[in-house]
Amino acid sequence: MEVIQPFALAPWESRMQAVLSGQEGEDEDQIKELAKAGWAVRIATSSSARNALVGMGGTIRIPVSVARAGKIIENFSVTLGTREEHNRYAAELAAIAHGLNYLPEIEY
Repeated sequence: MEVIQPFALAPWESRMQAVLSGQEGEDEDQIKELAKAGWAVRIATSSSARNALVGMGGTIRIPVSVARAGKIIENFSVTLGTREEHNRYAAELAAIAHGLNYLPEIEY
């Protein structure tokens, strides 16, 4: 019989590290300074499975310098369907994809 844990990644296992990347010619220290100064686009996503429904949500924070006249903060929350059709891991991937869809709208 399969044992299903109440977490996707055990608390004692190592986590994925964030990677900051920039355009060609920018060194790592300069990229870190820009992120600390608020020049980084931040995307946070989440998913849930509760009461036989699966949903996703998240928020995107775009710095004023990048957003120009557009929105600075965008929030989203969606019910995807029932647990029979979806699971929360697929919902998390859908939330990430939804958040990343905002990036092509940003002009540098």
